[in-house]
Amino acid sequence: MLRYNAASMTVDAHAFATEWLEAWNAHDLERVLRHYADDVELVSPRAAQVVPESGGVVRGKDALRAYWVKAMGAAPDLRFELHAVFTTVSGATILYRNHRGQRVSETFLWNTEGKVVRTVVAHAPPAAEAAPAGEAAPAGEAAPAGELYCMIARVPADGVAAFARYEAGVLPLLEAHGAALEQRLRAGDGTVEIHVVRFPDAAALAAYRGDPRRVALAPELAASGAVVELVAVTRG
Repeated sequence: MLRYNAASMTVDAHAFATEWLEAWNAHDLERVLRHYADDVELVSPRAAQVVPESGGVVRGKDALRAYWVKAMGAAPDLRFELHAVFTTVSGATILYRNHRGQRVSETFLWNTEGKVVRTVVAHAPPAAEAAPAGEAAPAGEAAPAGELYCMIARVPADGVAAFARYEAGVLPLLEAHGAALEQRLRAGDGTVEIHVVRFPDAAALAAYRGDPRRVALAPELAASGAVVELVAVTRG
């Protein structure tokens, strides 16, 4: 439950972040919208893609609802993973990773009723997640330690939804095994998906593959009919 300071009406930022991400991961749009004021303003590069006429600025809760309905419809595997929460006066910044493996920074400002009146979203480009293939790490910066793998999945058209459910369940497990999704690519129709994943070592990969939570999701993978290939790779 969210808690408010009666004197300053500031929001408990960590409680807000937890509830906000849980609402998104439940795909419960009305639960998400309960955190926003009627006159909210959202600035986001994703809004510029989904609603080009907005120019990346969405004003008002009704317009925000319409934008998110459209965005969520295009992302059935949407899921956020919280990384950090920073607080400021009447606001907070949440750092999280989305279902595309992309790092996101979202800053919220609250009104005196504890509702979000302005939020600004920033996305790390996919290239920022790791040096592009064929390029060395920047001068003076060591390449990340660990073992790099490329997962290639070919999914029948009628299995895309099942595969998306499988991925939404297993990708959040990577962090528990010290792994990082460095890049995630997919065909527009979802029939091909490629992941570049770094594990600390082969033992960590084995532990991830044997994780009971991942094993429990095997029926979803089988139902998708996906053919998955895992290849150990190197850069350069």
